[in-house]
Amino acid sequence: MRTIQIAKQLRNIYDFRLFQQNQHIGSCKLMISDNLATINHIYINDTHKGKGHGSWLLQETEKILKHQHKVEQISLLGWQPSGSFNVIEFYKKNGYVTTYEHSGVYDDSVTLFDLHKFYKKI
Repeated sequence: MRTIQIAKQLRNIYDFRLFQQNQHIGSCKLMISDNLATINHIYINDTHKGKGHGSWLLQETEKILKHQHKVEQISLLGWQPSGSFNVIEFYKKNGYVTTYEHSGVYDDSVTLFDLHKFYKKI
């Protein structure tokens, strides 16, 4: 059974933590401002990827934001290794729309990441 525990960190910054059978397997960190939310980071432990946990966490986060915080739109900056498409496909599969603005590139001295802006009205 999956559950979400919400840890409010500072004012409008939240950490939605995903547990399965009391094991912490992922999280979604975000900020809320009026009726807008910005997802800063979504993470699923490597051993639990590919099992639908990321989509479930994202969808449950959206429900909580809409019903408990009256959020109407979510924005995020998706980043993925240059040339790959799994992150873009993940967000599109979950109803997010790209703004098609060139968001840039990030180089952490090991990997080159493409940055993509997304949003979703909920």
